[in-house]
Amino acid sequence: MDAKRVGEAGLVGWRGRAGERAAAWLAARTPFEKRTLASAVGAYLFVSRTRRMIQMLRRLRRGT
Repeated sequence: MDAKRVGEAGLVGWRGRAGERAAAWLAARTPFEKRTLASAVGAYLFVSRTRRMIQMLRRLRRGT
């Protein structure tokens, strides 16, 4: 699995659009490419959502 593919998978919905805009803003001010920055933001969003889903499933399993 490629990190860029995970990052691109995380860029969905309004969070994805906001991530794309943030990446474009950062790319204009840093030496990094927009696609690389967008993938990094998307990877963070993907991991964050996955973590929240796991926490929810654990709470559901415990019954609290």
